[in-house]
Amino acid sequence: MKTIGHIVSPYLFHTGSWIYDQLTHIKRFDNVVITHQTQNLEQFPFPKIISLNELSPLQRKLHQFAVKHTWRHYYYFYKHPIRDFNVGIFYAHFGWEAVFAAPLLRAFPKVPLVVRFYGVDVTVQPKSFFWRKAYIRVFNRASIVLVEGNNMKKNLISLGCPESKIEVAHLGIDIAEYPFCVRTLPLGNDSIRILHCATFREKKGHKYALEAFAAVKKKHPTLQLRLIGDGPLLIAMKQMVKALQIEGSVEFLGTRTHQEIIQELINAHILLYPSVTAADGDTEGGAPVTIIEALATGLPVISSRHADIPEVVFHERSGLLAEERNVDQLSDHLEYLILHPDLWEGYGKVGRTHIELEYNLNTQMNLLEDLFESL
Repeated sequence: MKTIGHIVSPYLFHTGSWIYDQLTHIKRFDNVVITHQTQNLEQFPFPKIISLNELSPLQRKLHQFAVKHTWRHYYYFYKHPIRDFNVGIFYAHFGWEAVFAAPLLRAFPKVPLVVRFYGVDVTVQPKSFFWRKAYIRVFNRASIVLVEGNNMKKNLISLGCPESKIEVAHLGIDIAEYPFCVRTLPLGNDSIRILHCATFREKKGHKYALEAFAAVKKKHPTLQLRLIGDGPLLIAMKQMVKALQIEGSVEFLGTRTHQEIIQELINAHILLYPSVTAADGDTEGGAPVTIIEALATGLPVISSRHADIPEVVFHERSGLLAEERNVDQLSDHLEYLILHPDLWEGYGKVGRTHIELEYNLNTQMNLLEDLFESL
């Protein structure tokens, strides 16, 4: 059985559940992780990992020297364990991983390379001449380049990736983990709960979510907004809540486990997730996994016409889409769904069906394995 060497560093950042899902659901191949640093192993346990922890002190010193002077994370001393695991395909999660792993890839020129691009590696890094040239080398070396949707596909073609190498491969979720729930108007004095779940970064659109929520709350004072996540803009958003005088209606929940996030999605009535292109060019690339998860539970979604989100959220069928940074549209959409709870069930069913068909983890992993077997 051929082994896939999954190149990802660190293994694994705490929001990397979609990568872990791929590792644990690829069945036709053996899998080994190739990384320069391990973390969160209790959250993401995996039996086969090639990492610096397995290297001798001298090899670790050489690795640190290589990183400092060449920007490369993988050096020749990974060759022996890779041969021992019989790695027959390299799978670089994120474009930059393939760049950093260049010395390793040169050591195994006959082993096919599959690279998946997600977001910042398509929209921000290529602004640099170094990264543009580096990605041309990656495109030449790769056998298959994976993207989440057609918007990202167009971006990669514009960077010089041959269209013939690009495959649209949706990220999947384990549908069984997301019970479908029909949303209905709360009874009595209970509040309609709006949810936003994302790292506090500019591209996640928290600023516009807060402004839209504040505008609608003037007409619907019992609304509640719950925010899950942490990040560099958290303090600024807390200050903005005070400036908008909506402190009593907004709750910052901090980071939550995956199961806690699923429960928050089930308890919510509407997901508000207005992604934008950040000032430095950073985008979602494809579509946020949280939106996919929300639709799986039957939660109506308000989002933006950004990246590949329109391929996931069907406007006026499973949610409503606004133009980026258009607070008036966002607030109009939010008020419309609040005033029309009769739409929630229908939106939820359309969203769930779409996720079952196009973002089912088992289905997507079968398609991915078919691509691997074609190499």
